[in-house]
Amino acid sequence: MAGSFVEQRKGHRKAKITAFILDYTNSRRIIKKSVENYNLGKGETEALSLALEIPESGVILDDFAARKCARNLHIPFIGTGGLLISAKQRKLISSVSEALEKIQREGLWLSDAVVKTLKEKAKE
Repeated sequence: MAGSFVEQRKGHRKAKITAFILDYTNSRRIIKKSVENYNLGKGETEALSLALEIPESGVILDDFAARKCARNLHIPFIGTGGLLISAKQRKLISSVSEALEKIQREGLWLSDAVVKTLKEKAKE
């Protein structure tokens, strides 16, 4: 009898876990669908979907379409340049210009106007 009760409890727990997983999966599918409507890249889609799942979180975005999606879905975001300026203000880096040069060498494209604006904001 005791063994039967334990098996029933395990079965009940398994059913609860399965229900939770199904509920989470369905919620995740709905959230992801709202982001997928913007036809973003896989990385942006995942980052924005995760931000919707986790209250009070934000994302780092440079892509224009991804930023538009974030604005429309009320997801806080910052760009790479804003992140670098914040890092300099907090004395985590000494130069925004040097950091920009490094990340541009690694393949991040930024217009000359954006680079100029960032350097001005960083007082460099």
